[in-house]
Amino acid sequence: GAWLQFIVAFAAALVLTPCARQLATQAGVFDFPASRKTHAVPTPLLGGVAIYLAILLSLALTAGGAPLFRQQPLPFVFGVLTVLMLVGVFDDCAGLSWQLRLCIQFGVAWLLWDRGVRVQLDWLPGWANIAITLVWLSGIANATNFLDNMNGLAAGLCVITAGSFAILGTLNGQPELAGIAAAVAGGCLGFLRFNYRSASIFMGDAGSLLLGMLLAVIGLRLQFVGGKNWITWMTPVLIMGVPVFDM
Repeated sequence: GAWLQFIVAFAAALVLTPCARQLATQAGVFDFPASRKTHAVPTPLLGGVAIYLAILLSLALTAGGAPLFRQQPLPFVFGVLTVLMLVGVFDDCAGLSWQLRLCIQFGVAWLLWDRGVRVQLDWLPGWANIAITLVWLSGIANATNFLDNMNGLAAGLCVITAGSFAILGTLNGQPELAGIAAAVAGGCLGFLRFNYRSASIFMGDAGSLLLGMLLAVIGLRLQFVGGKNWITWMTPVLIMGVPVFDM
């Protein structure tokens, strides 16, 4: 169940994060001190790659042959988010303009909307649902990215958010969704071991963009048994209130 996926992702992140730190150090991929950041010395990036691998490893080991990977649009979602993670890696290594990053995020959000990951509020016209979907997906990705400026902040909030989604998914008959959220929480918590207080590694854009978009997707896929449409929509907004209002 979700607990097993959480534990596997947590253990994997504990092992993979030091490897990512060593790789970033050898490759010279550092985050340098700046006005909006709290660290005083250059710190290795690429922690997001470790989180990404921990999540995938957890899902592959605990649910490889289950409906989890056959249920549309999940395989497509992870494929598209892999591209977004690689864009984040390139940004961490070489740097991309914010305009290009935003265009890519909207492109990914559009592909997800096209595959059924969308807001569906019956009392709004179709174009408004599309607009809200694109703003939600790209907005949460950016909000998480903005929060990645203080030791443990982004990863800690991702643990809380994903853990909340895992509990709600379990209580509302969505074990597959709960398992994904639990894997995200486990991967972030394992990474947090190296990111808290005197952080020895940061997740970078590779992690913050991936986690923000993935949590936004989970929020859209969350369903409540017998719940009203507006309750289903408002719940992820409230759970992700900190990044939303921070942005």
